[in-house]
Amino acid sequence: MSETVQNIESEDIPHADSSVGKMLSVAREAAGMSIEDAAARLRLSVYQVRALEAGMRIDITIVDTVPRGVDTPADIETARRVLHEIGGLAKS
Repeated sequence: MSETVQNIESEDIPHADSSVGKMLSVAREAAGMSIEDAAARLRLSVYQVRALEAGMRIDITIVDTVPRGVDTPADIETARRVLHEIGGLAKS
């Protein structure tokens, strides 16, 4: 990828709406980049760039254990059982 990204001066970014998403959108468009290009450059997914530009926050945290996936009906039942055992879910 050998595209050139131009520098954008702070006065080129509207301050009336100074959200990260708006600044990202303005900078991306000024550089002539697609959302896909920006995602690749930022090492984010296309969905994350779209979410940021739409004003959503993306939070992260470091955890000590890997969370359990809940992808199948059996996983849902396991999650319900575990939550019930720790008192986090009323029995249905």
